[in-house]
Amino acid sequence: MKKIIVIAAAIIFLGGLSVLMNSCQTKQSGIRLVAGILDAPLPADAAPQHVQEAYGQALKVHPFEILSDEASSISVCGIGEVDTTSTEGYGIMVTKDATSTTFLNIRNTRQPMARYDEQTGNLWLTSSAMEGSGVRVEWLYEIRFHDNDSAYVAAVVNPYEVQQALCQRLGYTLDGDSVTLYDGERQLATAVNSLSDMGGFDTEQPLWIGEQLFYDLTGDQVQLQVVPGMKFATSPVLMYDDMPTLSLPVSLSGEGTPAFGEIALLQAAEASDEAEADSYLKAIDHYFVDSVGSHYSKGEFCIPSHTIVAVDEQNAEDIRVWGDFWVFNYNLEGDTLKCVSGGSHPGLAHVQQVDGQFQVTAFDAVEDGSRYLPTAKRIFGERFDEFQRIASDEKVREAVRAEAIAAYVEQHELPATLYQDYGWPAVKFK
Repeated sequence: MKKIIVIAAAIIFLGGLSVLMNSCQTKQSGIRLVAGILDAPLPADAAPQHVQEAYGQALKVHPFEILSDEASSISVCGIGEVDTTSTEGYGIMVTKDATSTTFLNIRNTRQPMARYDEQTGNLWLTSSAMEGSGVRVEWLYEIRFHDNDSAYVAAVVNPYEVQQALCQRLGYTLDGDSVTLYDGERQLATAVNSLSDMGGFDTEQPLWIGEQLFYDLTGDQVQLQVVPGMKFATSPVLMYDDMPTLSLPVSLSGEGTPAFGEIALLQAAEASDEAEADSYLKAIDHYFVDSVGSHYSKGEFCIPSHTIVAVDEQNAEDIRVWGDFWVFNYNLEGDTLKCVSGGSHPGLAHVQQVDGQFQVTAFDAVEDGSRYLPTAKRIFGERFDEFQRIASDEKVREAVRAEAIAAYVEQHELPATLYQDYGWPAVKFK
């Protein structure tokens, strides 16, 4: 199920830009063009000043791997910390042979991707352009190399330019609870609204794009992926339930201008990887509720959360998932989930399909006390530094916890809006 995105939140992430409420155009065929959330080019990112100063004085940089192309001697890493200072999600390091180039102002959050094309000499990189729950808007970078192997940014594709191109092509017609999408005059797909309590589509401008523009670099050609959002009469939010994911190839001219190929539906086989990952992560959550949370002092509700360090899916009989796993039991008092017990359980989960269902078959747990460091280093191995970076970031951990609570509350229709640890003020999670 696609996430629900609040339009007002998108304004905040764009630094105060207003939502573009332009009147939609209509073609002679009756197909109406989509509108866009982004109403101006997004400004270039810049790492916070204290991060730049820390990097300039750093004695040690803590990278984490994004790409390792051994055949071409090229690697791409994100920078998690400089000395003991968090880079707050900024910093990409590109290395060719023994030469490293740092792009401190490129974000490394939202699972950046990279791919090196040996034939063209292009290194493609994606980076988050907006931050927020469910928001996935990405920059596309074309990186090249000088003769001395240092890297430079040859071109950047601004999400606003992408949106503007799509707003001239992507259209729709409405028929009751159905919306039919078009690329120009060519019909793409029909989606049926299953949200019967939303009062029907907003008749003035129901279809928007701009909060779900991202890239797939896994194939031979860069693919842009787009999920349109629907606005309903009774709600100020965009909703992505029931909407298809559209895919189209991207190429750049010599001047770095993007060109987009024919729009197609993302095939189910291509979309299944995310669904499978979601399935085995849910299996891990069930394991922590049933096998770990049940050993703590009981509460009315048991809510797990996790931050994944790495996944190895090469062996379907033993999918290995390294992570920082937490589980908490809560009692509901009024609108507040009050924590009664719980704790941290970092380690390695072994997952496989049994009778068509994912199950955790074993869990290698990091031990407590004096055994913590040696067992953590053994279990996480080369991933230990990344685990340490994640485990020491309380701000991110609490954000992940709040998101897990919000999802649980929505799924179980609880009246909670706050959660509270003993001795601490209550925290609003939605």
